[in-house]
Amino acid sequence: MDGEQKVVVLAALLHDIGKFSQRAGGGKSDNEFLMPVYKGKPSHWHVLYTDAFIEDKDTLPLPDDIEIENVRDIRSFIARKAAAHHNPADNLLEQCITIADRLSSGLERLPDETPRDRKYFKKARLNAIVDEIELNEHKFERKWFYLLRELKGDNIFPVQGEHIEDEGQYEKLFNAFKDELRKIKGSLPFRHYLSWLLNVLEQFTWSIPSSTYKNLPDVSLYDHLKGTASIAEALYVYHREKGEIPKEFDKEAKFILAGGDLSGIQSYIFGVTESSGKGITRLFRARSFYLQALTRSVVFYILEKLDLSELSLIMDAGGKFMLLLPNLPKVKKEMKKISEEVDRFFWDKFNGELSLSLSYDFELTQENFKLEKFYEVLWAFEDRLNEVKQHKFETILKFQTPIIEKEIEHICSICGKNPADEKCSDDFNRKENTDKKICKDCYEQKEKIGKDLPGANYIVYGKDLPRSIKLFKDIEGAFFEDDNKIDTNIINKSIYIQGLKEDTKFGRGYIAGYMPQIAKEDLEDEGFYKKAKEEDEGENLTGKTMTFSLIAEKAKRIKGDEKVGRPLLGVLKADVDNLGLIFSIGFEKKRVSLSRFVSLSRMINYFFAGYLVNFIKERYRYTYVVFAGGDDLFLVGPWRQIINLTMEIRDLFENFSANNEDISLSAGISVVKPHVPLRRVAKMAEELLEKSKGYRENGRLKKDAITLFEHTLKWSDMKNQTKWSKWFTERFDDKKSNITTGFLYRLLDYSRRAESFFRATENGDKVNPRDALYISAAHYDTSRNIVQIKNNECINQDEVDRLLSLFSREKTDGTRKLPVALTIAINQSRR
Repeated sequence: MDGEQKVVVLAALLHDIGKFSQRAGGGKSDNEFLMPVYKGKPSHWHVLYTDAFIEDKDTLPLPDDIEIENVRDIRSFIARKAAAHHNPADNLLEQCITIADRLSSGLERLPDETPRDRKYFKKARLNAIVDEIELNEHKFERKWFYLLRELKGDNIFPVQGEHIEDEGQYEKLFNAFKDELRKIKGSLPFRHYLSWLLNVLEQFTWSIPSSTYKNLPDVSLYDHLKGTASIAEALYVYHREKGEIPKEFDKEAKFILAGGDLSGIQSYIFGVTESSGKGITRLFRARSFYLQALTRSVVFYILEKLDLSELSLIMDAGGKFMLLLPNLPKVKKEMKKISEEVDRFFWDKFNGELSLSLSYDFELTQENFKLEKFYEVLWAFEDRLNEVKQHKFETILKFQTPIIEKEIEHICSICGKNPADEKCSDDFNRKENTDKKICKDCYEQKEKIGKDLPGANYIVYGKDLPRSIKLFKDIEGAFFEDDNKIDTNIINKSIYIQGLKEDTKFGRGYIAGYMPQIAKEDLEDEGFYKKAKEEDEGENLTGKTMTFSLIAEKAKRIKGDEKVGRPLLGVLKADVDNLGLIFSIGFEKKRVSLSRFVSLSRMINYFFAGYLVNFIKERYRYTYVVFAGGDDLFLVGPWRQIINLTMEIRDLFENFSANNEDISLSAGISVVKPHVPLRRVAKMAEELLEKSKGYRENGRLKKDAITLFEHTLKWSDMKNQTKWSKWFTERFDDKKSNITTGFLYRLLDYSRRAESFFRATENGDKVNPRDALYISAAHYDTSRNIVQIKNNECINQDEVDRLLSLFSREKTDGTRKLPVALTIAINQSRR
């Protein structure tokens, strides 16, 4: 990457940073020649703040490795290029930034003629992007906003009312922003400097409105800055090759929208045999992370080959990515070659089980970025990517048979697919005290990812790294606990350094996973300790990953002096309903832009892969996050806690979505014994999720539901059932009550009879007489076994009335759902 390309990237990325400084009361320069003149007066004062901000070497470190012939003061050169975007000279760099700014902002901003006072530009808050989605149930009315806060924790939840903060909040945020900027090391290679800068920009500018003057404040400063830099870099590379200066709204197709989509994710993650041996719990999480890292390594390979920065990556979530590239013959030629390399790699390594489809011929002109055009771009690009997915491995199957002919002497006992490796098998058997054959991939995933990931704060992508895992082509990944161990040698070998936790340095990323580990206090439970020792004879159990059996043990609860409840696992599969429609038609046509699309994708991914994983670590630490990202979620935990967690996730997602009825979540929970193979359980959970996706209300497909214990319920009904289960359990625990597990089982039978009766009636089938008597049977049982008489009076009338109310002609719907509450109560009360 030459010096000018680096300047374009940095200047475009910082061109509007002056808006942040201006609103916070920062300093400005006196270079008024940078300002355009409107009606005889200078305008766009923020450019002077941009100029001053970049010139402040005490606040903003710049990379040392930018060199341009005949330019001695690189800092001032970048500052002028960034600040001149409203009054550019007729040269390549300034025109690229100016046009990119207009494509990224002028074509995404919506007029807002609401009368505002002079200080509105400081008072305005960013409209919540999730509030803008409109499908059938919701109308965007500008009620929800983000507070000016860092991107972390509960700050992602929008609030109602845009003027509810004190006026000094901009200054507080700006000062914290400058403190973080000062930590960036200018001695880093440009690619690592850029990653760190993007990290800090996202952290502090994600909630700042990019434009407030006569515009709807619904695009964040971060998304505008990043979008501008992405377009500017592609423009610069295109016109550098052509030897021309760009013109606004010329007709050339200068851009390529490229993308990739990974298929076969779930099949691969859970593709382990039933006899996979001790300590296999780590492997599922390791496989999930491996796919994240593998997809990223393909992206880094593409960018390295095309000599582009990571700004070309405009979306990356859930196995899908999107790139904005310059439309040059050499780019298409290189992408064709890379596509063939990707096909060959996935064919040889995964025998076609996994595939990564690449699309790289979707051309864009400047006209396509217009609001009235961009929604068509998204539709057409998605169709193009789906078309490519229908022709997987086309470059290979043209020339060779799909039959894979390999003579394998010993098959890996874990994946059941790859040839076993003798050296890996010997080392595995020595550590696990077993006698199995294992392939190199499973060994690396279990021993390197499975063991190193939980304590890692960074993953470094590069070449010839220590204790690394092999990824795409010659790219490797290695974990580091401390940034101090990422020395100059490692930095020079690396192409990307990703922080895996909040408040880490370098680039920001989310590992979207968590594995529960044994804590010292867990071992104070005699039953848990005994079970842990049965599974691991080592001296020190603290810090070791919990097996599924140990996780299930945490489902038991304390009742008096004993522990009751079945040690079962809850397996949750959940995702966002209608996500494709949300991205394609969720915005009104006039509001669809690249920045809004990227912002929505980024925020949804952050909720699942960032916020939710941290929430689970803090509140539900016995839950195993197998994967979470994009809009997808797969969790394994103690079954009682999983039910409670799922209800909390739904509430959190509703708050995150600004109570938007058009953004909903569906889930399926499978409750199983801990020794059932996870691949079978995953399939069960997926089927339950599909049932939830098919939920209908008043004959209309509604989704927005949960399926548990063979019943599909809308979320409000599920809340009601959890309340009933809590009441049943409390009565069971109360020594004064006559409710027993035997009585709960009988109520379960009556409620099932009710379901059979209603189903036969609705379908016009013959009714079983025994089923028709469900009300009288339930009432008789309650009167005979639950009613307590003292001095000729019922002393537990409230309890009796509540039970009788469950079985009546008036509450038929509630009776049909009752098996959910009863099954929960029974399972957590059994000895």
